[in-house]
Amino acid sequence: MMTTTSTSCWRRRPPTCAGSCRALETGYTVFFNLRHNTSGHLFQGRYKAKLVEGDEYLLKLSRYVPLEPVHVGRLKKEPLEQRIAYLRKYPWSSYRSYIGEEKKRAYVTYGPVLAETGAKKRRRQKEYRQYVEEGLATTDTEFLEVLKGRRWQLGVTNSGRG
Repeated sequence: MMTTTSTSCWRRRPPTCAGSCRALETGYTVFFNLRHNTSGHLFQGRYKAKLVEGDEYLLKLSRYVPLEPVHVGRLKKEPLEQRIAYLRKYPWSSYRSYIGEEKKRAYVTYGPVLAETGAKKRRRQKEYRQYVEEGLATTDTEFLEVLKGRRWQLGVTNSGRG
């Protein structure tokens, strides 16, 4: 099952990743249209970005992203074991490489997210897998409200601190 949304977590490097996302979206649209002999937009709505400030929000966002395909459609009503199995096999995510079930991808920086588990280096992948998969059984309502809200920045209040 492939949804029509794409969610990713990017590390900000000056100036911003907005240009890269637009280029990726445009490039894929051109590729798709040529391959399928069609024309027009593939994605509805404009590109959205939120700046993540603070380690707690980075870790929560890193859990939200791989869980999104498992929280939609028919899967959200499946038993927990089936959702975990689907998550571990889902090919369109870097989650499998984060937990050591797939070769690391050259374009992904794993260190910052895995370090947030607080575990020793050799246990980080296991701790991260446990953290993410626990998210299938629970819902972080507060984080989802902040993520879906109008704020363009996660983890920072009006005073400038999270």
